[in-house]
Amino acid sequence: MTTNKDNIMVKDNASEWKNSGARNHLCNLPLKNQIPADMKPKQVHAQFCKDDETFHLFAHGNFASRLRHPRSNVCDRNDKAARDAAAFTADCLICPRPCSDGFGLPLWATAEAKKLLCDDIDNGRHKSTTREELRTSREE
Repeated sequence: MTTNKDNIMVKDNASEWKNSGARNHLCNLPLKNQIPADMKPKQVHAQFCKDDETFHLFAHGNFASRLRHPRSNVCDRNDKAARDAAAFTADCLICPRPCSDGFGLPLWATAEAKKLLCDDIDNGRHKSTTREELRTSREE
């Protein structure tokens, strides 16, 4: 334990930091896009953490290194998401989704008939007509 500039006893124990509310708060700031990537650690501490009671237990000296880890995790996740989206788009160009099943019939998930049937159900038309009338009411 050490004392900070306000003569408050602070802990430097890394194992207590791992399970602390201060760490959770600090990790959630970049995840929720509350702090810009170019904001200095001193500014982050002054604006978001200074008044938080959980931060008074830990020394301010290693705040920058504790902020660096959540920021790098968010950047890594964003890079991976962009890379995965680009790979998925490229794969869809190579092997597009089929428009019919093995019997030559249109796939139900992408069929126009499914959209029309859902519209009929949303409008309550299925309650006043029979299944056969619904089926023969449109070409699809």
